[in-house]
Amino acid sequence: MKISSIFSVTFAFILFLLSLGAVSCRSGRNAVPDASQSDIQPGAFTVREAESALSARIAGYGMWRNVKLPVTVRLTEPRSLSISGTAVMERDKSLSISLRFLGMEIGSLCVKDDSITVIDRFNKAYFKADVVSLLDGFPATTGNLQDLLTGHVFVPGKNKVKASDFGIAITEDPSLWTASGEVRDFDVKYSFAFREPAVLKALAVSVAGASPVSIAYGDVFSSSGGDFASTVSVEAPAGKTPVKATVEWNFRKAQWNVKEGLADKSVVPSGYARISPEAVMKMLKNL
Repeated sequence: MKISSIFSVTFAFILFLLSLGAVSCRSGRNAVPDASQSDIQPGAFTVREAESALSARIAGYGMWRNVKLPVTVRLTEPRSLSISGTAVMERDKSLSISLRFLGMEIGSLCVKDDSITVIDRFNKAYFKADVVSLLDGFPATTGNLQDLLTGHVFVPGKNKVKASDFGIAITEDPSLWTASGEVRDFDVKYSFAFREPAVLKALAVSVAGASPVSIAYGDVFSSSGGDFASTVSVEAPAGKTPVKATVEWNFRKAQWNVKEGLADKSVVPSGYARISPEAVMKMLKNL
């Protein structure tokens, strides 16, 4: 595959990933196994136990301020592609990812509460948008996106959560349970699926009139900065064919609370052409 093709697919996927974050926060509906607090077998995991386990899991998210770590993005559909880079997160403030191919930085993204910037260094182009307009005023934060990509539960618009923010229910499989909530002003419902005692397995998103989006989380990695999902796998419709991709975090090589290497990836080099929202939508449809 040519470098230009590699970047076109990668760039489109970055934008798709960002749009997925917005959709997941904005329009999720409960698409996990049916939950009920009745007909629970004697000795099965209880709602009270699930609430306690969720509180312990949230406490395990750690007190980190920033982190720099390797990341790999693997696409299996619509094309097979693997590309690596470096991610930098300032907790609840910013998320930057720099992607490289054959030692060259070919693109980057930066997400902040007030803006999203994606830079195509190969074609000297960029996309930039303010978050309020992109999300139509929906109260999603950078912290929500960080949580979505690292396997942490979240409440849209809030950077701090507690177990009482969610409605807990046990599914027909007594070893599975869900934590759900809603944003009434936007008619949004969301639900996280856990395996006993509190291992986050999935976030399922269903939008009326659209195909569902499935997000699966890999094994939990316990680090000095807290507990995180080692992988995040996404399967969703995007244009002509479904997108199947996995984001792999290498927390073994993570650098916590660093003072250097936190370059601002929202700065666009001079002479770059701005990509319109219409061009972005066309790119996503042709992915």
